[in-house]
Amino acid sequence: MSIKSANENPDIALRSNWVTVDNRMLRADVLKDTSSEKLAVSSDELLNILVLGRLTILQAVEELYAQTVLKNPGTMVTRPSIWTAQLGTTAQTEGRNSKVLTEEGYVNGGVTTTLEEIQPGFRPHWHAIRHAGFVPEVRQASGKRDGGAWLLLRKPSLDDVLRQWFGENKGVTASVVERIKDKDKAEERKNLLDYRTIGERRVDQGPDHRRSRAQIGLIISMAAIKSALGDRTGFEEEIGDALTYADNDPSVDVGAVRAIENSVYEFAQHREG
Repeated sequence: MSIKSANENPDIALRSNWVTVDNRMLRADVLKDTSSEKLAVSSDELLNILVLGRLTILQAVEELYAQTVLKNPGTMVTRPSIWTAQLGTTAQTEGRNSKVLTEEGYVNGGVTTTLEEIQPGFRPHWHAIRHAGFVPEVRQASGKRDGGAWLLLRKPSLDDVLRQWFGENKGVTASVVERIKDKDKAEERKNLLDYRTIGERRVDQGPDHRRSRAQIGLIISMAAIKSALGDRTGFEEEIGDALTYADNDPSVDVGAVRAIENSVYEFAQHREG
């Protein structure tokens, strides 16, 4: 059975941290599993689900994160990954002859975070996660009913956006923020200006075909730094500029725009609230 078309309004929700459609969990339509009650979805159908349910997913991520923070005061807490679609059962996944993992993925044995670690047939589903503006990964689940390999999504951070959608070698590190931060706010503003000036020079010296994306990357970097420095107004201005640039640049795909939006979802919610 395939997913309802978009105009039939499928009920996209999260059961704990598992995506469901019309109260059914999902599985990729690549491998057959005649005993499964999960809804088989193509990569295009998965993308449609994630785009339609994007705000629901982001809200659930923030709620789960807030609950975890309350339960673990004083502990470093990360936002949860969301279990999205089963790729294969335990029998289909395990061993060197895995129908889901490549040899590289089998050797890794842990969380799969690179495309090369999954079999080619599943890569369109991986790309569907990215095109919806999320970070994909593959994990193993146990249990008779839901055991096997699953494709998960993670809400991107600004650093994820910089590295994975705009080709930066690294994001904004804590050392960069510390170098700019100063008790003297005038000095801090000077440090920020120096950072931006150096960045603009690198953008100008880069290849023309990369210039626009490099410019957006610099703006996102400035947003991340200002957020870390507690400059909420400056952060919002930089994100607004980044989205304006990205929206008006045909070389920037819609998945990258969604990734920027997803990465700052909690800030947008606080502003609206």
